[in-house]
Amino acid sequence: MNRPDMERVMDIEEEVVDRGGWEVEDLFDNAMKGQWKKVVEVYRLAEYVHDLRITKMGDTALHIAAFDGETEVVLALLEVIKESKILQIKNKKGNTPLHLAAEVGDVETCHAMATKDRKLVSNRNKKNETPLFLAALNGHEKVFRCLDSHCDDERCYSFRARNGDTILHAAMSGEYFSKFGIPDHSVAPELVNYINQSGFSPLHILANTPSAFKSSSRLRPLDRLIYQCKV
Repeated sequence: MNRPDMERVMDIEEEVVDRGGWEVEDLFDNAMKGQWKKVVEVYRLAEYVHDLRITKMGDTALHIAAFDGETEVVLALLEVIKESKILQIKNKKGNTPLHLAAEVGDVETCHAMATKDRKLVSNRNKKNETPLFLAALNGHEKVFRCLDSHCDDERCYSFRARNGDTILHAAMSGEYFSKFGIPDHSVAPELVNYINQSGFSPLHILANTPSAFKSSSRLRPLDRLIYQCKV
């Protein structure tokens, strides 16, 4: 480490030690200013800041980096974070950092987090949404396939949002039915017939989507499953 870098690390270390209860404000300010290198260095120097909630919504620095799509920052933080329980921290909406990464479509971040803790994939927020559900809802095919590869439990697909929507409802509502090739072996056929609180099954939603019935469409596994099932 050269002299300037050493002095910078020493300054950060003194800041963490001397400012006591100001770590939250420091982390928040640095994150908001995009000074992520400093955030990462503080994480390296002080393990006790890893679970600090630095926003009114209860987000950690990892939440913010994930939502901002700061992939390199997230990967650097994950190298420093030793305990997977830090990744399980939820904000006031019940979202883990993986929920946010899935929502914005950051496949590299999602893969890294799911690799560190597979259980995160089926973790639910306050709306009962899992990261896998959010990937489908927002049409992030690569993220969906990534998280799907980390699912070794049928419950990954059986979870329902607070309004009763399943993953299939989410995909149909966003007209992403042609993008997702959910493996037939991992989808419970009964999901096609699940009714949400509005009284609609995925098939009802599909039937009201004109673009779903183009004769030139090439059906993928999810489409075949839907067309082959009856309400």
